[in-house]
Order: sequence, then structure tokens, then C-alpha cells
Amino acid sequence: MSFEVRMIKINVHFYVVFFLITFIIAIPSYADKLNVAYGGVFTAGAENNYPNYLKIKKKFNTNVKIANILRKLKVEGKLNFNLLLETDAEELKFDANSPCTLALVITRDDCISEKFEVNDIIVYKNIINIGLSAIFYQTDEISKVDRKENRHSILFSVPITGYILNLEGNEQIGEDKMLELFQETLIKIIEEKLPLRLSKVAFGKIEGKILEKNNDRLKIDLGSRNGLLENQFVTIFSNNRKIARAQVVELGQEESFIKLSNSEIKLSDDVKIVAVNIRGSSEENYQIVDFKIISKRAKDFFKQEEIGPQITQWLTDYLFYNGGKTMMPPRVGCDWISESTENAFMILVKDGISYTFELSKPKYEVAIELTGLTCKETESNSINTEKIYKIWVKLRVPKKSFEQEYELADAKIIINNVQKYQDKDIFFEMLNKIAVKIAEQSKRF
Repeated sequence: MSFEVRMIKINVHFYVVFFLITFIIAIPSYADKLNVAYGGVFTAGAENNYPNYLKIKKKFNTNVKIANILRKLKVEGKLNFNLLLETDAEELKFDANSPCTLALVITRDDCISEKFEVNDIIVYKNIINIGLSAIFYQTDEISKVDRKENRHSILFSVPITGYILNLEGNEQIGEDKMLELFQETLIKIIEEKLPLRLSKVAFGKIEGKILEKNNDRLKIDLGSRNGLLENQFVTIFSNNRKIARAQVVELGQEESFIKLSNSEIKLSDDVKIVAVNIRGSSEENYQIVDFKIISKRAKDFFKQEEIGPQITQWLTDYLFYNGGKTMMPPRVGCDWISESTENAFMILVKDGISYTFELSKPKYEVAIELTGLTCKETESNSINTEKIYKIWVKLRVPKKSFEQEYELADAKIIINNVQKYQDKDIFFEMLNKIAVKIAEQSKRF
């Protein structure tokens, strides 16, 4: 065999091997990713508070579309965990190989199309504002006197916002078109924003064993160096089946103490401790728990119970994505129950059934105040009118002794007899912008 023929064969073998290696690497590998079951779409409170979501859910079969989008994101390798969308996902919640569940929660559902008239000119405005949280939770079976029930604990939350504002519409948009835009916005934030938000989160699973037993207090071989967190819930498995849960009550570097939720459970020596390790950009978690309108002028434009949930939804998203803060779902506008100083309970609804989700209290609570707004005409002529708008928003983090007032100014040059705006709509738009500004400066707290 000639030298040239041997070289051709060697080159062919090399490229075949190289192609196979490249092909193997290109195949998405889920072996080293956390398995997460998919739990569907919930609303943060009664479903009738989210009429637009309910309409598109029925009209467009939206929840099936969302599941298909998530399946596509998984296949394309855009999720940093292995999402299990099988029909037995509910059963997988109790399996050691699937220690937590993902659900999407609708937290805002604003779909507005209205008109206003100024100097015989009719202007239409359209607003779509969708709040969404991707929550990761664990489900444990709790034994009661006469029954067994599931208890859900939220481990982590990722906020997302979809926001469209058009103040210069020349025609009224009908309900069908608004619902189409609403669904398109919801689908788009799941397709595009969800992977980006999740890319800022690290997912993992920690496994350990029991070292010592003292009634309902157990010593385990896991600590902060393994990624365990203070007050975190862990799950106890026997033969790959959840049998109990416990909370970290004393965190050490190498070893910790956990307390069983049910002291009557008998544990064998071969049980396994499993903890899900989900971390955002910051290890300290925050939650917006209060919103107030302080300014008398602002009360002329906005109702506290309406604008509060919108501002806190925007700010929660921007503090997470722009500010790198780990954010829990805001308490403002959602349905919450507080039963103790350590935990709160969020009421989520799916298919008309209410579920209670337990959530540990945040390390830092955040309060927001709308402290002022002004509007002043600065210049006017036969062609244009210029107005200067200003708003002030105060943010407080009591546990950090942090308090700061932020201001934002905006100038509108309005073409006389052509452009018409309502001051309320300009201030509404500025509240979204100041939420971005606060998030970008959030390293100060």
C-alpha cells in the first residue's frame, strides 16, 4: 500500500472519529442536570381575578402551547435543568430523581383598550401588562389524623414581565385582537425572556446521610460548604420515595442539624437526605411586602390598590434581572396568608382548585412609597407645547437601615392639535422607567 493511500485512510478515520465526537458532544446531555417535573400554570389567587388569561386559556388552548414551548426549549438546550413533561409528572414529584417541580404563575393580568377625547380629537390607548413568576417547589405528603395531603414549599422564584404601552392609537382595538396580543405577549416572554432569566440561576442537588438521631432533631453530613442554606427545607427519601421533610435549624460548614416536620416518622439507617440547591445572582433574598401612595397629588391620578401591584411586579423583575437580586414573588396584589414569624403561605389556583404554597420569610423585606409627582408646562407656541414631568419613589429596606428616594424627569414636546396625552398615562409610563432606574442602582443596598 502506498504512502498516499495510507494517509488517505488515516485522514478518513480521523474525520470519522472527529465527526462522532462532535456529534456526541452536540447531543443535549441531561445526565448532569437537575431533574425538574413540570406542574403547569397557576394564578396568584382566584382565577376570576385574571380574566384575560382565562379567556386565552380556553380560546387558544394556551396551556398546551406553553408546555410545547417548554419542551422545545429543553430540546434546544436552552434550559439549565432537565424538565420532565411526561403525563406522570405529578407522580415524579415524589421521586428522588426529581426533587422539585417547576410551575408558571400569572401574577398580573392587565389588558386595557380605551379612548379619551381632547379638543375634539379622539385618541386610543392600549396597555398589555403581564406578570409571571417561574417557581420551583417541593411537594411532600403530610399525614393527618384521617387523611394524607400534599404540602408544597417554594424553593425559588424567577420573575418575568411583559409590558406593552401604546398611547397614540388611531383606532379602537376590539376584544379579540387584544386577547391575541395578550397571548402573543405571554408566549413571547416564555420563549425569549424565561431562558434569559433562568440563565442567571444555578441548579443542583445535594445528597447526604444522617449521622445522629435525637427524636425529631437529626444531625446530617451536609453544611454550607455543600451549598446548604439556613432555614432550607430538605427531603428524606427511603428507596427513592419521599417519606419526610425537615428544616435546617442549625447550619455548620461541614455538618448541620435538621428538624423533622413530623416527629412520629420512624427513620431507618439507610435513608437519604436530598436538598435542592438553587441560587440566583445574590445569596441574600428580598421581597417587596408593602406599597403606599404618600403624595396627595399622586392620589388624584392613581388608586393604591391598582397601581401598587403593577409597580411591585415591575420592580421585582428588574431587581432580579437588572440588579442581580434574588427576589421572591411580591406580597402586594397577590393572595397571602401569614401564620408564623418564619413562614408565609401563597395561595395559587389551577383549574379552579386552590393550593397553599409555603414560603420562608425573606431575609430582607422591601417597602415602596410613591412620594410625589409634578407636571409643569415650560414652553408653548403655535406649533409645540413642552411639558416637564417628574416623579419620586422611595425604597426602604428596614433590616439594612437603607432608605433612598429616587426621582425621574421626562420632557414631552407635544405637537399642538396633533398629539394628545393624558398626564396619568405619562406618569404610568414613568413609573415603569423609574423601576428600571432603581434596579440599576440597587447595588447600594
